[in-house]
Amino acid sequence: EELVKCLPNAIPDIDMDLCVRKAEQSLRFLLLGTIEPRKGQDIFVQALALLSPTLQNGATFQMAGRVMDPTFGDRVKAIGATSQNLSITDTLNHQEALKSLAAVDVVVFPSRDEAMPTVTMLEAMSMGKAIISTTVGSATEFLVDGKNALLVRPEAAGELADAIARLIKQPELAVALGKNARATYQKHFTMDRFGPQFRELI
Repeated sequence: EELVKCLPNAIPDIDMDLCVRKAEQSLRFLLLGTIEPRKGQDIFVQALALLSPTLQNGATFQMAGRVMDPTFGDRVKAIGATSQNLSITDTLNHQEALKSLAAVDVVVFPSRDEAMPTVTMLEAMSMGKAIISTTVGSATEFLVDGKNALLVRPEAAGELADAIARLIKQPELAVALGKNARATYQKHFTMDRFGPQFRELI
């Protein structure tokens, strides 16, 4: 009888200076990924549009990534133009992407379809960033709503807006989620953990 064993992804711990938010600073959100329907950027900008002007002004929002679907990208930009404090950046190389991750507090993953966890998610977790993610792929195998992430259903802009608003209103929760995300990375996704488990299989 043959058994199939799945090993979680692993990445090296990221050694770089992190930008720690000062108490008086607004919370900083980032969506990092290729701009295409499966990544859900349209859901993200729809969620931002549902926030009150007060909440929009209480945070900064950034999207960055290469446009894979120009028609979809134009639609995302058109919806995003109605929101305050949203910037959209073109393609970043890996080092630039890591610097963007280091500079924010919350990383958003509104994907419709994704093999979770993505490398970007693991990088964010290793840096101790708060995570908002849809419940796609294997996300719920290691993310627990309210403990190390906030989880929402795919294509649920209202739920995503509520999660974003919750963190803007409770920045201390973002800090706690980030610390727990870092602990989850250390327990499950380090190279030190992956190496011995991989050797057991060969």
